Amino acid sequence: MSMLHGNDDSAATTLRARCLLRLGRVREAADELRDASLDGVLARAEVNVLTASTAARLESPDREEAFSDAELILEELGSCSNLTAELAFIKARTAWTEGYLDRAEAFASAVLSADHDDGASIVHLYHLRAMALELLGLIAADRGQFDVAAVRFRDALSEIDAAPCPDEWITAFVTANIATMARDFPWSADAAFLTDRINRVRWTASTASRRYYSCHGLGWCYAHEGNHVGALRAFHRSADVAPTIPLRIAAWADHAMLGRELGSTIGAAESAQYASDLASTADWKTANDNEQVALLFLAEALAPTDVSAARAALKQYDDVRTSLETAESLRVNPRNIRIQAFECRAEAVVARAEGLIPRAHALFREEYTIWRRLGSGPRTAVAALDAYELDGDRALLEEARKAAESTPSSWIARRVAEFT
Repeated sequence: MSMLHGNDDSAATTLRARCLLRLGRVREAADELRDASLDGVLARAEVNVLTASTAARLESPDREEAFSDAELILEELGSCSNLTAELAFIKARTAWTEGYLDRAEAFASAVLSADHDDGASIVHLYHLRAMALELLGLIAADRGQFDVAAVRFRDALSEIDAAPCPDEWITAFVTANIATMARDFPWSADAAFLTDRINRVRWTASTASRRYYSCHGLGWCYAHEGNHVGALRAFHRSADVAPTIPLRIAAWADHAMLGRELGSTIGAAESAQYASDLASTADWKTANDNEQVALLFLAEALAPTDVSAARAALKQYDDVRTSLETAESLRVNPRNIRIQAFECRAEAVVARAEGLIPRAHALFREEYTIWRRLGSGPRTAVAALDAYELDGDRALLEEARKAAESTPSSWIARRVAEFT
């Protein structure tokens, strides 16, 4: 960024604005564009497209006018495939954020229809296509079509690999999305694939959170494949690279959970206590909902050895969790349903430790129903087995056995085998 300061031509201005947009400094980007010196119609078109992006992300009342201005100047140019595709992507992202999935899909598909890079923009058409494919993957996930989402994410990586120049930002985000899916849907990626993709990225401070999610997902890949030492090491690594305290807590909570399942009760208790100590230093009120669920994982990790601390973690979660009434979360999508499943599980595990067996049983049943509907084999198996241990329903044990077939070498399959 510092290398671009002092240069006021339109190319430097738009590049500064693009950098600021990627860093989430949207108002600064808008200020850059407002003061841009325009060197011809093409430069004005790029500024207008980026202005539409800032207006959309700031939810400006002038958003529709900004989109209209961008469309008009692109019509004036006649043929400008890159900027036209970029504007379509901005519209797709805006529609997706507001929950209009069909509209978002239509705009993202329009990006894919562009097949000629005209060199008119620094953003290569391959990169635009990759971003559109990633968004189509997110749309599919919102619809519960996780198999489609996995294909879209891999297609996005293929576009990036085919591009004449890399884009580490897009690569980091797509890799993290695949890794996050692998946690619940092991068929979406294996450890070898994910390790290769993680090693290809040149991670920076601006992609630190994506690095965390990638390493954390790798831990789950290892766990699903039965490489439990690799899983514990990956969870430890994800804690090391986590850019926020809540994410570190989530990593240590999973480290504790897996350790306990493998019989390392002392090590698991130490990991859980370390996560608990970290929790007292976190600013939970500024944490986003992805970070706040770390309190649920912490409660689950603490319950076997310190049920009062586990209950306190749940109480803190109830006190600080953000309302899901944002524009993105108004729709009831599988992502938010997964958070509901996490809530059920944490409350169930704590209730079981407190001796509240009927409540724990009902919540394990609810968790099982959610994961079965979403198609997560590992989580369905664990929830079904926990419910079976409380009610002895052989049908649940059979469901657990079938669901565990998705990870035949894992601790989950081993646990199911103890009952069959």
